[in-house]
Amino acid sequence: MRPPKPPVKFRRRTTIGNDQGMALPLVIVFVVVIGALVSALLMQSQANFRNTSVTRNHQEKVYAANAALEYATQLVRSDPTVCPGENTTATFTGVPQFGDREVRISCTGTAGSADGSGGWGLFVTGASGGGITTTCESFFILSCADAPKRVVGPVYNGGGWTLSDTLTVQDGFAVRGTTGSLTPCTPPGQLRFTPVGLNSYRCSTPLPVPDAPWSLADLAPSMPAAPAAAVNSSGCRVFSPGRYTASAPLSLLANGQNYLRSGVYLLDNTSLASSFGQTVVAGRPNNNDDTRVPLSGACATAQSTDAANGVVFLLAGSASITGFFSSLEIYSYRPTITTPLRAPISIYQLGESEVTAWGLGNAANPPTNAFLVDDFLGFSGAANVRISVHGAIYAPRSGVDMYMSNLMTYPLSGSVVARTFALRMGLFNGPTSDFGIKAGQANQRRSVRLNISVLARPGLTEKPILGTAELDISNDSAHSISITSWRINEDTNLSTPTP
Repeated sequence: MRPPKPPVKFRRRTTIGNDQGMALPLVIVFVVVIGALVSALLMQSQANFRNTSVTRNHQEKVYAANAALEYATQLVRSDPTVCPGENTTATFTGVPQFGDREVRISCTGTAGSADGSGGWGLFVTGASGGGITTTCESFFILSCADAPKRVVGPVYNGGGWTLSDTLTVQDGFAVRGTTGSLTPCTPPGQLRFTPVGLNSYRCSTPLPVPDAPWSLADLAPSMPAAPAAAVNSSGCRVFSPGRYTASAPLSLLANGQNYLRSGVYLLDNTSLASSFGQTVVAGRPNNNDDTRVPLSGACATAQSTDAANGVVFLLAGSASITGFFSSLEIYSYRPTITTPLRAPISIYQLGESEVTAWGLGNAANPPTNAFLVDDFLGFSGAANVRISVHGAIYAPRSGVDMYMSNLMTYPLSGSVVARTFALRMGLFNGPTSDFGIKAGQANQRRSVRLNISVLARPGLTEKPILGTAELDISNDSAHSISITSWRINEDTNLSTPTP
């Protein structure tokens, strides 16, 4: 028999210092850490992406706001009919997009006034077939091509063009108002612009008649009283302001010099009509009024001792101012009231409601021409005749018609608002000159506030950008501009409606 085997002895294994079984926990920890890092990086990337998008959108809006303000600045600089005076407002149309951003722009006049009525150099309503006419008669070896007719400032013509020779629009543009199709928009062949660029020919639906620089309430709060009797002294007849009627007309002029003291003259269905050999000077010169028709003797003394400056004629009913081979000078008038600076005025035609309110007659029957001077084919140069109206002529229901010598440099120093307008030149002798309208003698300044809003894009919770600019614009030929304020702000109230 074999002996029995000895019992098997088991040795106990220790786990101290042994790394077997640790791989899986390490992998799990690594995956968790890397996942956390990747998640953090993704969150940071998303935040950066969102911030970049917000910053980009904000920068786009700021760019659009500055571009819109610059665009609006150049527009009001080049167009004095936009916000031409205090408390006038305008909302711009046809505004382009800036960086794919929709922008709204408006402006408000805060001080001062553009020259003329509503900033226009010439505004022709064109009612009842009216429009703008030019003619020329040349003599000897002279050519009408050397006798420019000129309007300084913007021109609006609500009627037709009858230009037999050149009419130049300087420092402005021309607008044709029409109820028909706006295309094609073709300028008349004899119309010129200087300088070219922003100054061009445009077509528009009919524009409303602009307000006069001064209202009737400003010029005469109540109907003027009867004037004092005219005074004769050493070849001079001196008239006083007041209401002139058919029974007490202003047309009783002396054959020689006549002086009208400064103030308001109401022509109640009677006219101021001067004729061959007569000289009429109305008022003492205002600032920037040059002298075309000098006085002498007693009339010069009456003018130098006048207590005020300038004359305004209020035309009621059939009243008009006419001249034939006579010299006439009307100095500019501004009421002595506390108001912002506005363009001066010389002739104001009362409207139907104003005629009725004062109890005057012929409200619906204005004359064909409110202002008519004629010297028979331009021979006034030989007789040393001079015409000069320094303030605006506001006669929207009648015409303004001038037939003068080529020697007459800018006989109209203020703007004109009329139903019709005609410049007829007789090129007789002497050097040629610019015959027409030159509004802007006062060299005033106007201040304008621009308001812009860069709209938020639909579907995005972003805030619109609001911008403002304060501008001072000079009425010199360059329309010099100075910027007193320029602000771009983010709207802090998303519920605020966009202007």
